[in-house]
Amino acid sequence: MTRLYELRMIARVAQMYHEEDQKQTQIASHLGISQASISRMLKKAEREKIVSTKVTSPAGTYAQIEAKLRCRFNLTEAIVVDSPCPDSIAIKQQIGAAAAHLVETTMQPDEVIGLMDGSDVLPDMVALMRPIKNRRAKAILKLGDRGNFGDGLEQPCQMSVRLAALTGVSASASDRTQEDTPVSIQERLVQDTTPCRVTLGIIDIGSISDTGRDISAGSGISNQIRIPRQTTPPPTIPEQAFGMSLQEWGDIDRVLAVIDPRTEISQARAVLDMGFVNLLVIDHSTATGLLQG
Repeated sequence: MTRLYELRMIARVAQMYHEEDQKQTQIASHLGISQASISRMLKKAEREKIVSTKVTSPAGTYAQIEAKLRCRFNLTEAIVVDSPCPDSIAIKQQIGAAAAHLVETTMQPDEVIGLMDGSDVLPDMVALMRPIKNRRAKAILKLGDRGNFGDGLEQPCQMSVRLAALTGVSASASDRTQEDTPVSIQERLVQDTTPCRVTLGIIDIGSISDTGRDISAGSGISNQIRIPRQTTPPPTIPEQAFGMSLQEWGDIDRVLAVIDPRTEISQARAVLDMGFVNLLVIDHSTATGLLQG
C-alpha cells in the first residue's frame, strides 16, 4: 500500500505542475515539501508512465508522410508542404519558404554552400530567406561543370549574390556595379582563395532529366501540376546530368533537394534512390506519388 500512496502523491504533483500550471516552488509550498523532492517526483512521474508525452502535429504538416519518406529514401530530414490547389507557382513558393527556413536554422559556421543552376524553385528559396546574423558561410560555389555563375544567366547570378549576402559571405547584395563581370562576381562569392570542400549542396531535382537537359527552362511544361502516377519505367539518369560524379556528391556532408511540383514522379524517385540526397523539401501531392511506387 505504501507504493500506492507514493504514486498517488507523485500523480498529484504531476497534476499540479502539468494541468494546473503551478511552478515547482508553488507546489513545494502548498504541500510543505522541498522543491528538490518535487523535481524528483516529476521525473519519476515520467518513469512510472503517470505522465506521457504526446506530440500533435500542427495543421498543414504531415509528420507521418515525412517519416515514411525518411525511411524509404534513407533521409536525415524530410519536409512536406501543403498542396491544396493545382497552381504549381504557389506550391513552389511554399517549397521555397520551407527550404529557406531549413537553411536558415541549420547552416553551420564557415559553411561552403554549393548551388546547382537551372532551377525554378531555388530562386524562391533565396528570395524568401532572412539574413543569418549569428553565423557566416565561407563561400557560395557552383555545383557541376556549367561554368561560373552569371555566364549569360542573370537570374542565377543575382540569386547567388543575394545568397552570399544573406549568409555573410559578402557585405551586401546591392554592391554589384555595372562594371561587374561574371568572374568578378564569382570572386566576391568566396571570402578567401583557399580551396574548400562543399559542405551543403542545394539542388532542384526538377532541373535534372535523363538526358542532362534542364527541364525547368522552357520545355512547354504547364504551371498546372500533373497527377503523380507511374506510367513509364524508372529512367536511368547518367552522372553527367548532375555535372558531378556520384562519388563527388557523396563527399558532400549534406545535400538538400527540392522538387519542382511539375517533376515526373519516376524522375524524382530515380534521383532519390541514388542515395546522395539526405535533406528533402517536397509538396504533399508529389510525396504521395513517391510513396505509392
